[in-house]
Amino acid sequence: HKWAHTQFDKLTLWGFDIRIDQRNHTVEIPGVGQMDIVSETNLEGKKLEKPSNISVWWNDRMDFQGLGKFVSFSGNVQAKQEQSDTKSERMFVYFDREVYLVRNETSKTPNADSKTPKQPSENPSITEVHFYKNPEPLPAGKKYDQVVLKDRTYELDKLMKYQEVEAEVIEIENAPKGQKGSKMMAHVDSSTPG
Repeated sequence: HKWAHTQFDKLTLWGFDIRIDQRNHTVEIPGVGQMDIVSETNLEGKKLEKPSNISVWWNDRMDFQGLGKFVSFSGNVQAKQEQSDTKSERMFVYFDREVYLVRNETSKTPNADSKTPKQPSENPSITEVHFYKNPEPLPAGKKYDQVVLKDRTYELDKLMKYQEVEAEVIEIENAPKGQKGSKMMAHVDSSTPG
């Protein structure tokens, strides 16, 4: 198999099997893949000074629903943006607006008879991110790793803050546009010792 690659205005995808439906603004990548998307917020939902790239890698599947403002990933999902990175079995990301699958060259010179709305000039912001360890039953004696979210803050190349959250579920909900802040909830199975 050969690694396929496609690029839209603010979205780049890699995988062995990329299934694109531009009319409905959806992409499905069964199996291993990678997605890069430019966002106005970080993985914790904090507004950035300038848009930044988020890279996500997965092993099982990715489903992107542009009109649904949603993308899901499954299978050893890892995400990285600037000084933040995560690891989980499943990740769900919700955007503040629809994301249209418009090719770079098309978005610069829109076709007058095109039914695709013009992509806004601003990058999408993440409104919610949910990280889960796999809820499927496991064989006796096997346990999934916890979801891990790491964030680092540097000033003049000096580490000023390191934060690591480990839980079964991490959910991040951002304040509506124009408001500051975000809310993070981490759920831990209280029946497990330790």
